[in-house]
Amino acid sequence: MEDVYKLINQARELGRFWSDIRLPEVIFMGPVNSGKSTLINGLLQSEICPVDASPCTFIPIRLTAGSAFYAEAHLRGKTRRIMDKRQLADLVRRKAPGKVTGSIEIRHTADILNWCSLVDAPGSGLSTETDRLLDKLVAGSPAEIIFLLHQRGMDSSIHSYLNGIRKLIQSGNINISFWINANTGLSDGSTLRETVASLRQLLPGRSGVQLISTKDHKSIELLSLYIKTSMAGRMLKQIEKQLRSMDGSLPVRLGKITGIKDDGEFLRQFWDLHQDARQLLLAREAISSLPGAGGRIHWLLNDNARRLVLLDVPSGAALKQRGKHSGQPLKMEQLIKEMAGDSILNKIIPAPGLKDLAEKINNRKCVIEVVGTFSSGKTTFLNALLGESILPTGDKATTSSTVVIAYGSEKKAVVRSLLQPVFNPVRKKDGKYVPDAREMKALQSLINDKEFFSVVADVEIAVEKSFHRIPKDELAAALEDTLSQLSREKKAGSAGKIASLLPGFISKKAPSRENPPLMAVRLTLSNPLRFVFDLDNPGQRERYVKITSPPYSFIIENVEVFHPSMPLRKAYLVDTPGWDSPDNPRDVKKPVFSHRADIRLHFLHGKHLASDVRDPPESSLPEVYYVINFADTLNQLEREKASLFIRIKLPAQSGKQPLPYPRVYMISALEALRGGDEGFSRLVRQLARGVEDRHLRMLRETGEQLGSMLGEALERCSSGRTGSGDSRNAAKIKKYLEELKSLSKTSNMPGGNKLWKTPGC
Repeated sequence: MEDVYKLINQARELGRFWSDIRLPEVIFMGPVNSGKSTLINGLLQSEICPVDASPCTFIPIRLTAGSAFYAEAHLRGKTRRIMDKRQLADLVRRKAPGKVTGSIEIRHTADILNWCSLVDAPGSGLSTETDRLLDKLVAGSPAEIIFLLHQRGMDSSIHSYLNGIRKLIQSGNINISFWINANTGLSDGSTLRETVASLRQLLPGRSGVQLISTKDHKSIELLSLYIKTSMAGRMLKQIEKQLRSMDGSLPVRLGKITGIKDDGEFLRQFWDLHQDARQLLLAREAISSLPGAGGRIHWLLNDNARRLVLLDVPSGAALKQRGKHSGQPLKMEQLIKEMAGDSILNKIIPAPGLKDLAEKINNRKCVIEVVGTFSSGKTTFLNALLGESILPTGDKATTSSTVVIAYGSEKKAVVRSLLQPVFNPVRKKDGKYVPDAREMKALQSLINDKEFFSVVADVEIAVEKSFHRIPKDELAAALEDTLSQLSREKKAGSAGKIASLLPGFISKKAPSRENPPLMAVRLTLSNPLRFVFDLDNPGQRERYVKITSPPYSFIIENVEVFHPSMPLRKAYLVDTPGWDSPDNPRDVKKPVFSHRADIRLHFLHGKHLASDVRDPPESSLPEVYYVINFADTLNQLEREKASLFIRIKLPAQSGKQPLPYPRVYMISALEALRGGDEGFSRLVRQLARGVEDRHLRMLRETGEQLGSMLGEALERCSSGRTGSGDSRNAAKIKKYLEELKSLSKTSNMPGGNKLWKTPGC
């Protein structure tokens, strides 16, 4: 990192010489509670910006360099001196997220402020007013925007906001970088890939995303270096024109100096010339080192991201810990982790390459998604696979949210809410306003739930397109007014039909439309809700069923269930709401097929196959298994008709050719749950083979990559290109190659199905 620090020191010295340069501005933006203020405090190495579990930054806080702490607030056209940090926190927290005016200016002694001013901006999506204020900040063409995301990555509201400011960013040629704050625990790395993919479409050429943690000192130090290096490059570009002018004037000045006869004047001007020449050489050296320093920072950030994803990578002492098990073949992931922690081997093979391979193995489980109509037995099948009735089932629709089922030592469920759930109680259809009974009922139920409504911090309503704030206690009345208005219009419409049959001189003109009704309601919670349920406890299981059913399912962002079932060691199971479910929180006209699924189980009810059959899109890559449930109620002829329906009629609905060899399984999920069903057992065995095949294929590919890396390293050792200790290094590499060879043999051995032992098979 010497090249980075050298560039920073050179730029610092040049900055003193070119003292008239205006410092650039860096704005910290991102969704509410993503950790922007905490990150700035880390950069300042001082608790300056107020931090709270609920949103507390409603106006911009601008920080600049100063000899001591000084702060003043500019609110409603008045300037107010802030005496200390406690008063600052009180003032910021008292500022309501309503009409946003003014700002807070702070001077501080932190070193980072000698490079740029920092702006702690309100969170995006907090309110319409704050979003407009953020637009103004972006329109001011800052030097850089540090956009901090939650650990979960991008959601639809962030995507929508970025889409709204995309033109401002592109037209202003603003540098924007995206950072995921992994401050809630270990990251699995998936949000990095998904966020990059989203940004690649949204902001082409600006899709770089880094993983940091506001709880990690090294992350903050690297971000500080990134900002200083970026600002150094910006400063050098600013003075480049002046440097060229100075370079051209040096020979002329030298010629004039040689003609000076006064010794004192000669020495003075010659010294000035010497200083200018020195600054010129320093600037040239700094400019030439910029690409290398920038590349080094990028590499360090990538390495830091891998560290945050793989914090459990063993140290170099791992070799000593093998002990008596050293003769046994290690698992592939253990072998790679051991190699990544081998400090000697890392001098030959870069650790990041090994960590990439370890990440590939650790984070890539097979994803099995279950889709279909409601009450087709999807959840009952999953219960049979887990070996017990742990997920709610019934004759009516019971799955209102997508549920991800993963391996865990304890049986528990984790439910997380949205920060800003949006409801559409009225929709416009064919030019008419139509109430959505489900959305209206859910919203009214949540308003009447005093415990839930107490955590609602902000209420916004939209009559047409834009949202505006209203007091919480006025929302119920606004909904009642909307219902009354729609009811009057419906009666007026009926009267209009009758009047149209009467002569013109008798009929009366229908009353004109009132103001447009309430179209959308956005609730902002003081903090996203998180519920954890012990599924071994009957009472908590009942609470889990309640919280994942309407009206609460309308505010849920994700549901995770953990279970110590053996199949979950190598696969995630995903349960989805029925396509035609009356309790679906949104009117979904098309099924949302996950692009991450490896295997999709397409469930159909044996007694009514054609009720609502939907075929995955062409771009969907997973293998599709067609599962006909309630097969125990079908005779042989009905079974044959069901198979024929899947092979010919189902693809015909999408204008496709018949499926030549569809995978069709006849099962009874209920019988499987009770103790045994041959069709279920066949399906589970096929799933086990599919999961195992994918795992083995991934292991083989990883083993080939690892073998290639070790082979190249061994060749370098044999040719003497790695320096001293070649023979010792070669022996260590050969040892790893032998272990890899033994792993390659065992990875091809059968027996993977043993992991999938369930009561039914």
